[in-house]
Amino acid sequence: MPTGAGIRGLKKKNNRPDCVLLDDPQTDLSARSHAQTKARLNIINRGIKGLAGPGKKLAILAAVTTIQQDDIASVLLDRKRSPSWHGERFRLLEKFPDNMELWGRYAEIRRDALTEANSDEEAAAVAADFYMAHRENLDAGAVASWPERFEPGERSAIQSCMNLYFDDRGAFAAEYQNEPIVETETTYNITEETVLRKVVSTSRRFVVPLECQQLTAAIDVHKGCLFYMIGGWTDKFSGHILDYGTFPDQKTTLPFSVDDCRHTLEESYPSQGLEGAIYSGLGDLSERLLGQTYTRTDGVELSIKQVLIDARWGEQTPTVTKFCRESKYASVILPSFGQYYGPVDSFFSSKAKGSERRGIRWKIPDVKAGESRHVIYDTNFWKSFMAARLFAGIGDKTTLTVFDGQHDILSDHFTAEYCTPITSRGRQADIWKLRPD
Repeated sequence: MPTGAGIRGLKKKNNRPDCVLLDDPQTDLSARSHAQTKARLNIINRGIKGLAGPGKKLAILAAVTTIQQDDIASVLLDRKRSPSWHGERFRLLEKFPDNMELWGRYAEIRRDALTEANSDEEAAAVAADFYMAHRENLDAGAVASWPERFEPGERSAIQSCMNLYFDDRGAFAAEYQNEPIVETETTYNITEETVLRKVVSTSRRFVVPLECQQLTAAIDVHKGCLFYMIGGWTDKFSGHILDYGTFPDQKTTLPFSVDDCRHTLEESYPSQGLEGAIYSGLGDLSERLLGQTYTRTDGVELSIKQVLIDARWGEQTPTVTKFCRESKYASVILPSFGQYYGPVDSFFSSKAKGSERRGIRWKIPDVKAGESRHVIYDTNFWKSFMAARLFAGIGDKTTLTVFDGQHDILSDHFTAEYCTPITSRGRQADIWKLRPD
């Protein structure tokens, strides 16, 4: 029944209705409008409820989908706000799997297959093979409300649910779980001014501040070039950026995209293919970073104690892990895998095993013979962790500062994403997203 229809006094052959079915009494647009939501609730509670007439009972059934907080569905399902309604919230996935880390690996394999396979059927087969090989661990703890609901190429309702989840977490939460993610205002709105305020005019490039005890470096791998950064850290986790750049050197202070590299890895190593150029580039850059010492302001010389190299680029993961394993600096170099974790995801789903090492939202898993040691970390958590230090004052105990100089490229990188806190199932987490431009 359209909620805008004339319904007061509705009857047929002098008979009043004794049962009314409301089928999705809101749209995506109306759910986002407080005025429209209020108007439609008034129609339901004032107009429709009175259809039975005096002394008569009326049953009202409402099939609703929760689109966002405080929409019609949310109000009708809330017993405190709508005590006369007896709502029940149905979820496609009643309980998430325990081993979300292994599901993260499944999502990577499926994503790569969808990108590289010749057909959707071929990609589905690759994902299904991995799922069936690890089904017991993947299904552990998960409960699907409709076990028979899965698509051709999928092997179970749990796999189908997780495919929907990885395709679009927001849509899955709203359309299939009836628990839309609540987005609030941005926590960290990093601007160019945010970065420039943290420049220490008395700090020169490559020079380590007195309070820093440890040096680390990070390398990001791209087809055209490698990006790197060196940071000095205190025991309170205050930090100072003492160097950053590209390899090969792009010889510009202006921002650029990875597709616009002036000097590429393949040009630097013309006799090698892409994999060989990346491997050689990592070797030469590592030698530059690790083959020297850095002087602290009190004259003490420090060397880099840990280097993480991003190995998340699927087709080049073997190249990065091979280099990390074979480098003469293998004792301090690790391939790293940033992993998305939202409010309902569990970062560690089990106890540490064997020689596994764990820290604050990171871990170095126990590996089998022939596998490479690597680190897994929660990207959303660590981006917020560092953003908090970027917003702190220069004199604060936990802050992040930058050496003196022109930092257009650094600002371009730091402002490329924005942070939005979201809430789902009563839990909150920061989610970082690329800006549209």
